[in-house]
Amino acid sequence: MRILVISDIHANWPALEAIVAAEPYDRLMVGGDLVSYGPHPGEVVDFVRQHATLSVRGNHDEALAHRVDCRCAPASKPLAEATRAAHRTMLSVAQVAYLGTLPLSGLLEADGTKYFSVHASPHEHLYRYTLTPDAPEDHLRAEIDGIDEDVIVLGHTHFPMIRRVDGRTLINPGSVGQPRDGDPRAG
Repeated sequence: MRILVISDIHANWPALEAIVAAEPYDRLMVGGDLVSYGPHPGEVVDFVRQHATLSVRGNHDEALAHRVDCRCAPASKPLAEATRAAHRTMLSVAQVAYLGTLPLSGLLEADGTKYFSVHASPHEHLYRYTLTPDAPEDHLRAEIDGIDEDVIVLGHTHFPMIRRVDGRTLINPGSVGQPRDGDPRAG
């Protein structure tokens, strides 16, 4: 079984289209942040709603649906707030409701492997930026304490990461729609 793991699409429909067309997959896991920054929130929300096996809520989804602060980086905040306001006018009531009812975390089992998905951190679902590729192993161990699943899927930082800690695999696929690792390619 092939599981496509993506996160932080940020309303970038062309990038999402490129990713899902690149390779066949059986299941789709989405680590949150469907909206903000990009120009295509409706297309992204509808695609995820129809095709994701599991999708969790990100801080930008939370901010749009519940009219709260996204608590994003100061450099990104003006653009996030402006696009969030525009997205509220572009999305239907049902699309906004979908964003607001996405779970904060989720579980998936496939081929005997158990997956735990959350946007930022198992203990701070929406806002913590500390699960980064360069984080010390002791920090990662503390952050995933109490999570028994084999694979922990994260997003939020926009930096791709695969790390092994105490027999568990942490995966952050990076950002589909707004990569911050210097590589603008969607895939």
